[in-house]
Formats: sequence, C-alpha cells, structure tokens
Amino acid sequence: MSGGFILLTVPYDHPRLTILHIIGVVMFVGGFAVLNFYAQIHRRALIGSESGSETLKANKWGKNVTFVEKFLIGAIFILGVLYSVAFFLDFTIVGNEILHYLNASSQKAIIFTCLLAIFNLDPDDVLM
Repeated sequence: MSGGFILLTVPYDHPRLTILHIIGVVMFVGGFAVLNFYAQIHRRALIGSESGSETLKANKWGKNVTFVEKFLIGAIFILGVLYSVAFFLDFTIVGNEILHYLNASSQKAIIFTCLLAIFNLDPDDVLM
C-alpha cells in the first residue's frame, strides 16, 4: 500500500508517466480494500490458545455479529468487485467518460467504506 501511495504522487495527466499513477491506484486502493476485508473477517474468527493447545474460539458469526459488521464486510467485498470491473472496463474501452467516472467514483467509495470499517475495529484487532 505504501508503494502505491508513493506512485499516486505522479499526476494522472502527465503525458508519459500516467501508467505509474494507474499502478499506484491499483496497489493502494486494492491493498486497502483487501486489508480491511481481512481485518473485518479476522475480527469475527479469532484463534485463541487455551492450556497450551490451539483451539478455535467461539465463532461469533452466529448471534453476536451485528448488522453493521455484516454490512461493512459485504460493502467492502461488493465495492472491491465493482472497482475491479470498473477499472478493467475503463482501460479496455478507452474514451468512454461514463466508465471513467464509474472507475473514479468506485475508488472514492471503497476508500470511504474502508475508513468507516476501521472505526468498527477494536484496538486489539488493529494490532493483529
């Protein structure tokens, strides 16, 4: 993600270095989405240690999972798929403004949703 963030500093409208910006966007947004999706799933299924043996703690997917947690996990996954499709279509069908705006807006939507998901994590979850 940090490498992608560094490549994002290259302007998108630079005549020869646009590809660096595009690679940076994919690395940063994709990495941020995967990291947050994993963190939300990891929060639900933690592995604990009881008396020296590895045992699976009570899987909380049943009755303890809240609607907000289900929504954030689903939203991150769906927006990740939408971003992947929009990115692919934007660069295979060049010149279509609607696909370009869909790609750009899906980037912003996934970043916003991931930022909301971070607030759902406990400090222990962040330190995994």
